[in-house]
Amino acid sequence: MLIFFAVMEVLLSVAIILFIAFQTTKSEGLSGIIGGASSSSFGKSGSDRMLEKFTKYVAVGWFICTAVTTWLYYRT
Repeated sequence: MLIFFAVMEVLLSVAIILFIAFQTTKSEGLSGIIGGASSSSFGKSGSDRMLEKFTKYVAVGWFICTAVTTWLYYRT
């Protein structure tokens, strides 16, 4: 059971990294100033909203999986 949750934690970690990497930046703050990005788009596209929602769900799943993995590890 511990191995299953450990593997799930690794897969969820990779998924979080990919979901965050594919999201578009907001071009605000220091990174927007250095990059010279302009704020020509006023809203988020449907894919950006979907990626944002999936990132939240995967992050909650990762947190729960990490808690269960830790509990199982220290229980044995």
